[in-house]
Amino acid sequence: MTIQSNDSDVYGPFGGQVISTVKDLCKRSMLNAEPRLMEGVYLCNLLTTPENYGIVYGLINKCRGRVI
Repeated sequence: MTIQSNDSDVYGPFGGQVISTVKDLCKRSMLNAEPRLMEGVYLCNLLTTPENYGIVYGLINKCRGRVI
């Protein structure tokens, strides 16, 4: 009688549980550290003719800019 062993399933469902738990712990630790995304803020002057205002405003809106 021959007993075949399947080495890829040695730990059963335990391996998946460990990976899931470690993933959740990593996510919680990152959120507890209060992560921040920083974005540069620039002040600039743009000079253009009235015919090109639409193009300039479109570009500024695309970059989440504001006209003040």
